[in-house]
Amino acid sequence: MPTAYEKTTALVQCWLLSIAVQARLKDGTIPRNFSDRKVQLVSNGQDIAEVSFDSFSDVAGIAKNLSNVTKGSCFIQFEKALDETLGDRPKGFPKGYQDMTEGVLRVIIHMMRSALSHNPAHPTWRIGREYKDIEVLELPSTSFRIDLRKIHQQPLDESQHGGSKSLYELMLYCLKVIKEHEVESGE
Repeated sequence: MPTAYEKTTALVQCWLLSIAVQARLKDGTIPRNFSDRKVQLVSNGQDIAEVSFDSFSDVAGIAKNLSNVTKGSCFIQFEKALDETLGDRPKGFPKGYQDMTEGVLRVIIHMMRSALSHNPAHPTWRIGREYKDIEVLELPSTSFRIDLRKIHQQPLDESQHGGSKSLYELMLYCLKVIKEHEVESGE
């Protein structure tokens, strides 16, 4: 049975692959003209449907949605893995946390999961009442920083948290925490 760390790492790798696909579309390595491309969907040896792409924008939109879905899956798994390795997320921030860095990490993961998983095609921030007094969340040893005062009910945009690099740093930091706590608990 895979560990929480292994399950989470597999999803982060899927997200990284989706970013690579977007980059290849942008630089032309993957052809931009998909108007003459058709994909046959097959299941158990049976043809199900034929799908064609009407334009490059369809493919670019699909690639962006793929990235959002994989990112959302990552944050769903991150939240589960943190619950498995650290225990359930305490209610109330910052009161419920003895380790503030752990608290900030878990709040960020929860907010990212909420924004991405409820509507992956159009992720939107939902800042709960319990966080209304927090102005900024930042995680030491990463460049991830988010100003909560400006994002409630706004579409999720990478510029709000420092871009893909800061998101990747957040993921690496979270993986490190999960791995360390698995070792401590003997998993």
